Amino acid sequence: MEKGKELAAMGAVLLLVALGAAAIYLYTQGGTPFVPEEINSARSQISKDLVKSIKAAGDSNNNLKELLILESEGNTSEVLQKAPIYKVDLSKIEEPLLDMPQEIQTVADHIPEVRPRSAGKALSGAMNAAAQASMELLRLRQDSVSLYDGLEARARGEEFKEYKTIADRIKRQGDLINSLYDEFKAKIDTFKTLTSPKPNEQPS
Repeated sequence: MEKGKELAAMGAVLLLVALGAAAIYLYTQGGTPFVPEEINSARSQISKDLVKSIKAAGDSNNNLKELLILESEGNTSEVLQKAPIYKVDLSKIEEPLLDMPQEIQTVADHIPEVRPRSAGKALSGAMNAAAQASMELLRLRQDSVSLYDGLEARARGEEFKEYKTIADRIKRQGDLINSLYDEFKAKIDTFKTLTSPKPNEQPS
């Protein structure tokens, strides 16, 4: 329960930081393209962390499929052996996101320095998508823990009525995460295009 509160709090922080970034771009100046080095560094780390977390979520999905196959074959002993191991691996979804609030805050703090203004808007949108994707990844991790617990319970001959509800929710979360990550990448591409020096133009 305490862990769930911690993850929910992290999600709230991510959203607040992203909303702040979305508002602040209005004060960005125009002129020759310029991006503070702090933004480049933080943006790169955010991208790497999202990729790691999304990959871990994909690995978890494959592990769940493996357990379901074992269950359908009646191999309950192997389900009971592997489920706890796979459940520990779920921490790999969360770990890359631990510094995400600070990284997004760093970007938000420096958005007023970005030129042109339209690039700041694109970057704000990217941070918003990154924050939402992170929150969904944390929710997916929590639901995956519940699903692993349920599969263990079924392997012991106990009832697990919530299985379909949780499994369907995890699938929706996975689809949403992929969509948000695509949005993040698209807005970052727009940001890069807008801040690239034009021919014969030197960055300030």
